[in-house]
Amino acid sequence: MRDFTPLVSPSFLDPMLSFTRFVAIAFVAIAPQFLPTASGLLPTASAEVVAEYSAGHADIGIRRVDGELDLHYRFGSDAVLDNVVIGDGQPPGFELYLNPSEAYTRVPDQQGFDFSILPPSLGFTGVIDDSDPTTADLYLLPQGSVAGVPFLGFTAEDLVGEGYVGAASFSLIDVEFTAQGQGVADDAHFSLFSFDDFGNVTDVFMDTLDGIDPGDDVLPLSIGGHTHYTLGFTEEGLYRVTLEASAVHSLDGRQADREVFTFAVGSATTIPEPASLGLLTATGALAACRFRRKRKRSA
Repeated sequence: MRDFTPLVSPSFLDPMLSFTRFVAIAFVAIAPQFLPTASGLLPTASAEVVAEYSAGHADIGIRRVDGELDLHYRFGSDAVLDNVVIGDGQPPGFELYLNPSEAYTRVPDQQGFDFSILPPSLGFTGVIDDSDPTTADLYLLPQGSVAGVPFLGFTAEDLVGEGYVGAASFSLIDVEFTAQGQGVADDAHFSLFSFDDFGNVTDVFMDTLDGIDPGDDVLPLSIGGHTHYTLGFTEEGLYRVTLEASAVHSLDGRQADREVFTFAVGSATTIPEPASLGLLTATGALAACRFRRKRKRSA
């Protein structure tokens, strides 16, 4: 179990960060693999340990670091990494920033959704009837907080006061899937969408059923905005989801950052390093697929 030990020092804190929030800088005491900076916690090039995010609040966020846009994980004080609640015993407002390569999100096999009749409104997710004719595979990270499940959102709060104008955006660039457990590569799909209070789908921001188009599979978010939507996965295994965040700076123009976020869905247990994943898929050691470009939608 990893021990998250805080390093709280005023000299490391940027007073412009998060305006009213106190941001604590954290070290992972297992090794000197993270360095404190004025803008938060950043992994060193030698970091090899990947933390599992399994519960509590976190966001896929963007901020300005050294004049550039930075896409990252931002974990709240109740987030659980490697079975540790990272804010236990820490000051109020404790947060932890990690590069997406240094953590993966666990999507638990906690839902046994019974689709005796598959809801037509969920067809865009790619969910299909599986071996049991009354059941369809659909693994969700819900847009509302549920105990024991990651509560993962999107945020551009850290861009306030940094000179950005208009709205930011998160675009889907690529999804690579590696089947594990009962997962079937050809049936694997990813989606990002919202429900209303009555369970009706209100917006679909990203879906891979008809391919990927970064101009169409996009989540807009106002500067300073923070939101939560539902993330859907249709098969057990590893999803490596490439996102590109972009925003326009008043002086520097459009800036963008691209990162890969890994999701371990269902019974997936093997989390290969990025380089080894490519080797596994190339050699056929695991069933895998990459989604094609989205077909152009008719006007």
